[in-house]
Amino acid sequence: MITEQQRIDRKLGIGGSDVPIIMGQSGFMTPVQLWLEKRGELVLDDTQTPQAYWGTMLEDLVRQEFIKRNNVNVEQPGTIIHPKHEYLRGNLDGYIHEQNAVLEIKTCNQFMSHEWGQEGAEIPYRYLLQIAYYCMLTNASKAYCAVLIGGQDYREYVYERNEFLEDEIMEACQSFWKCVQSGEQPLAQYADMKYLYKANTDKTIVMQSEHFEKLKTLRDIKAQRVLLDKTEEITKFVIMDYMKDAEYLSDNDGKIVATWKSNKRGRTFLIKGE
Repeated sequence: MITEQQRIDRKLGIGGSDVPIIMGQSGFMTPVQLWLEKRGELVLDDTQTPQAYWGTMLEDLVRQEFIKRNNVNVEQPGTIIHPKHEYLRGNLDGYIHEQNAVLEIKTCNQFMSHEWGQEGAEIPYRYLLQIAYYCMLTNASKAYCAVLIGGQDYREYVYERNEFLEDEIMEACQSFWKCVQSGEQPLAQYADMKYLYKANTDKTIVMQSEHFEKLKTLRDIKAQRVLLDKTEEITKFVIMDYMKDAEYLSDNDGKIVATWKSNKRGRTFLIKGE
């Protein structure tokens, strides 16, 4: 986790948490949104979520557990800057001097446990990108990732240096920072539209033929969605009316194909495989 000063410093260049975004592996921000933020053209809501707050609170506990289990000394260095590229920087959760190794700490709730394999397995790709970046930044021999899942499941993973991955990260970071400096926009996505263009209430543009076809397609999709939703509702009604008070529906071989279970909100109908 980073301090407020480190948050400000992040605008001076690319940090470790930016790397998954730049490489299209973040579900929270797109490259265009990050590009706008780095250029000072977009201020996103950075209110700390409960998950981020408890992650900060638990970080030192996880660090101490790592120290105890591995019998090592862990330093907490300040901002690390790449020796050749000043815009490449990072804030490590820990550095093990005697091993020249980076320590990255992650905390997540139990619903995210599926991302992580058994202890010692491969690190999930979006986290791997950040960890590989820190090794590239510091020229560390390797990195450890200490993870606390659901507040009680502690695991450790190891990243061994991968030259090809780190070259890919370096190339992506250099390309992105050139866009920040030049003003050239990265490839936009649907999620970026609300950030890229401010509404001009006095402006009207005439539709071209190609956009007329797109608008027609969009209308057709919406109409089909309404029809499908209605068809789904009617079909569910027929099945639920057949089940009545039964919680399970099976095929001729006894395999459960649908459930209609009671809960606090009444009953929830689910088709197996949904």
